[in-house]
Formats: sequence, structure tokens, C-alpha cells
Amino acid sequence: MTADDLMTADPETLAPDDTVRDAMDLIYSHGIRHVPIVRRGELVGMISDRDLRDAALPTLTAFDHPDEARKVYTREIGDLMRGDIISVEREDDAADIIDLMVDHKIGAVPVVEAGSQRLVGIVSYIDILRACRDLV
Repeated sequence: MTADDLMTADPETLAPDDTVRDAMDLIYSHGIRHVPIVRRGELVGMISDRDLRDAALPTLTAFDHPDEARKVYTREIGDLMRGDIISVEREDDAADIIDLMVDHKIGAVPVVEAGSQRLVGIVSYIDILRACRDLV
């Protein structure tokens, strides 16, 4: 089994200049936890629901006025995204992907075309659990 067998193809994405509000809307409306950040189809980062929560909630409690808190939601996610991306390629083995996710304590890895950063999918822990369920 490979990344190509496991992945969700053409995942929801955001651009670095999208806002925290855009990211929160996408994550909650689609019931997802990880969003690849792309620029012209190339993977440049990742953001998770945890990243957004960590960035927004502590900040919101520090403000006395709602207008100050609203600024958090207009912040670009390019400022918050993780740029040190761990990715896999379509033909990477499922066992290797699981080891990678466990070793780095990450819940999803983007799938890119071999030799490039062109995003083609994402493998999340949910995708792996579904594949395991189908094997038992």
C-alpha cells in the first residue's frame, strides 16, 4: 500500500495570504484538521486546527476591546503556517508514512509529485485508520 492508495486527492488548500478567519472557516466547515498552504500549486506550508487555536485563543484573552481581538482573525496564515514541511511522494510505502507520522508526532502529511513540491494529496491519520479498518 502506498501514499497514492491512502491519500485524499486534491485536498482543500489555502494560500499564504488567506486569513486566520478563512482557515478557521475552511477547517470547521469541512471537518478537517490539517490544511496544506500552496502558492501556484506548490506546497509552501501547513496549518492545523491546533496551530490556529494556539495562535488565536491566548491572544484573544489578552485584549480588553473586541476590535483588537478582531485583528487576530484578519492576520495572514502565512505568518502562522509551518514552513518546515514533512511531505511524502505518491509511491512512498504506507508503513514508512506511519513511521514518519509517529516519529514526528504529526497527524497528516501532504503528498507531492516526485521531484517537486506540486501538491497532489494529503494522508491523515484518519486515512490510515480507514485503511486499517478495511484490512480487518
